Amino acid sequence: MKVYRLRSEPHHRPEDAFSGLGAAQHGGRWNGPGVRLVYALDSIGFYQLPEDERPAP
Repeated sequence: MKVYRLRSEPHHRPEDAFSGLGAAQHGGRWNGPGVRLVYALDSIGFYQLPEDERPAP
């Protein structure tokens, strides 16, 4: 399966892109602090939508 993950410099190292460490440190929409989770999509086109036009989870 090919998945896409966006990251911003300088906050993330490439080797950590799929580690789930950021989500574990801060928690997120689908996980609480201490739980590793990686947010990714199977379509790069989704990222091209303006954030307010994206479908709700």
